[in-house]
Amino acid sequence: MGSKFEGLYANAHDYFCQIWLSVTQKTLDNLDGESKILGRLMLEHPEYQHLWTKPYSYAEIDLERLMRQGEASPHIHLAIEATVLNQVEAKNPPEAARAYKALQTAGVEKSEARHVLGRVLAGVAWEISHKDMEIGPGYENLYLRRLKRVAKNPLSVVREQTEQLANRLL
Repeated sequence: MGSKFEGLYANAHDYFCQIWLSVTQKTLDNLDGESKILGRLMLEHPEYQHLWTKPYSYAEIDLERLMRQGEASPHIHLAIEATVLNQVEAKNPPEAARAYKALQTAGVEKSEARHVLGRVLAGVAWEISHKDMEIGPGYENLYLRRLKRVAKNPLSVVREQTEQLANRLL
């Protein structure tokens, strides 16, 4: 990637590789919290698994190709999905668990429900970064309002997100 963030990317990649090693050695239960959740999600994403067996210097070419194709960074994708799953499982905030349940009740598969909520989380983070909002009550209230909307109208939110993604790809 050749940027000033290359060391950060390499460190993040090494972290994911260490988790994947625990997954493949069947020692996932030895991990804690977010690491264990990431390991579980890595198993659900076979399209990324080849990346976690390579040092960053070799995986970098594959990562750049994915991003040129318009895909999100696998590291960011899994980190957001892990954050959502952590919130849902901990019921913190409770609105995340309610929104997740509403999506599933509406017939949305677990993985896609996490992606829907991940897009909500990422959207709020993007807004904050582009509107100079303080991370605090304003951010939390915006996120909670969006989660409540998902819980109230899950299929409407899914349709909107699908349209937004389709428009982005045009």
